[in-house]
Amino acid sequence: MTVILDEIRKALKANLCYLAVTSSLSLPDICCALASPDGETNGDKYKAWCREWLKPPFPLTDVDMWKLRSGVVHQGIFGHPPNRYSRVIFTLPGSPGQGVLVSGTHVDFNPEGLREMATAKRRDPLILNSGTFCETTMDAVFKWHSANRNDPHVLANMPCLIQLRRRRIKPYYDNYPVIA
Repeated sequence: MTVILDEIRKALKANLCYLAVTSSLSLPDICCALASPDGETNGDKYKAWCREWLKPPFPLTDVDMWKLRSGVVHQGIFGHPPNRYSRVIFTLPGSPGQGVLVSGTHVDFNPEGLREMATAKRRDPLILNSGTFCETTMDAVFKWHSANRNDPHVLANMPCLIQLRRRRIKPYYDNYPVIA
């Protein structure tokens, strides 16, 4: 899991924000699959994970996250209609508004910001800072992993997790790094 989180951080540092956001939206799926007896995930598991680990002041609901993930990861669009927002916009790290913007109003990842967000008109755009979004999602994954690292399903599924193998994966490659 550390390799995936490190690569998201490297993507953000290199301003590869689409890559970082897409990978961050995949993180709940990875956690769900790791915790599953059959190593599989689905929309219900994804949304349940988001409800459990991305709690307020995180500004998106479980359904928002699922629609955003489905749109970005599978269709290359920010969201999948029908949405609560007319459009989802991610700002680049270092841009003004390090928290969340709704209709041009700055809203931080805090309870006051969520109250302000709740009063925004339906179908207004949602503007998220990509760095804040990714870091918040990665922080939730870190907490999830800390709480679940000894779960029998996680332990059984962890060897299957994609990872950088620096030296070998026998009998296929020896002394060459691969992702497998």
